[in-house]
Amino acid sequence: MTPGLIGAHVHLGLSSPIQPHFSLQISAAEIAAGIFATTGTTLDAGFTTVRDTGGVEGGTVTATAKGKVRGPRVLSCGPVQCQIGGHGQYEAGSVMAGNADKLRHNVATELSLRAALETPMEALVAAPPSGQVGVITPGAQADLVLWNGNSLKHPELFPDPTKAVLVLRAGQIVKDLR
Repeated sequence: MTPGLIGAHVHLGLSSPIQPHFSLQISAAEIAAGIFATTGTTLDAGFTTVRDTGGVEGGTVTATAKGKVRGPRVLSCGPVQCQIGGHGQYEAGSVMAGNADKLRHNVATELSLRAALETPMEALVAAPPSGQVGVITPGAQADLVLWNGNSLKHPELFPDPTKAVLVLRAGQIVKDLR
């Protein structure tokens, strides 16, 4: 058994082939279906939290948080910060920069906007009460994965979603292959 895995750099919004996606050859419904399939597959692989670095739109974050869509807890990092002509050039909402100084300026502006919306104290208050996170006790909000094998001796278990036989997110069973 391990704690739930955390994906530190994912792009949930890029679950369809990139060229048809950005050239609007795929419907919004098909894009959403691909994103929701990816969130379910991600959870089934034992990832209970992911940091989406492509700024997946807020509806995906909310639908997953409310349990309308199976998936991990999604922490959205805001818009793609990209150089002009880079891979994020065609993504709606991307913030373009022509040089390093402009990129630093864009990131500082984004961080300032986020700080204006939520203070550090508000972030702490929004966290679950002490004793409910990071512990395995009745009533706690544990993220755990039970693997079909010893994950310490056999790390090759991690890439195979079928080896994650039981996944708990916030204390709730979200996958059970036992």
